[in-house]
Amino acid sequence: MAGQGIRPLFWNVEEDEASPALAEVEADPELWGLLFWIPLMRGAAGAANVTTWLRLMQQVASKRRRGDLGRIALVFADLAGTVPVWQDALKEVDMTESKVVNEWIAEAVLKAEVGATRRALLEVVEGRFPGALSGDYKTLLETQDSLPLLQEWLRAAATALTFHDFQRFCGVDAAAARSFNP
Repeated sequence: MAGQGIRPLFWNVEEDEASPALAEVEADPELWGLLFWIPLMRGAAGAANVTTWLRLMQQVASKRRRGDLGRIALVFADLAGTVPVWQDALKEVDMTESKVVNEWIAEAVLKAEVGATRRALLEVVEGRFPGALSGDYKTLLETQDSLPLLQEWLRAAATALTFHDFQRFCGVDAAAARSFNP
């Protein structure tokens, strides 16, 4: 056995037909994991295949797994260029039970909030103190990823009488603020 390793299995999913794969799952429900790959297969977006896929997906015992199947179906449908068909088919399916996807959603929301708060902060500082923001402080505001710190700075920028007051309120030099991470 020395010298023998594990060889990867290559599967060109898009070359397989969806109907036979669905028939396999129908014949043996233990193969439900194959449902993840169906949206990438040839003919998967056909009405009969989507209907069969939905019926088989609903037979999966775990609500969380059904949700995961639906979400992955949409991701793979996007790759296959068939999102509208799958979105329409999955509009009534509850897909809210995945911890991983919920984390992705939370991260995306936080990233959007940070971006919006950063843009608002820059607009307020540049609007209230024209020409004062440059160099390290501008870079600092443009790159800060801490939402609580950005919110605090936004309140300070809105109420400070002068740019110097704003800088003093922030209370940190640009290098120290860049490393802040609550």
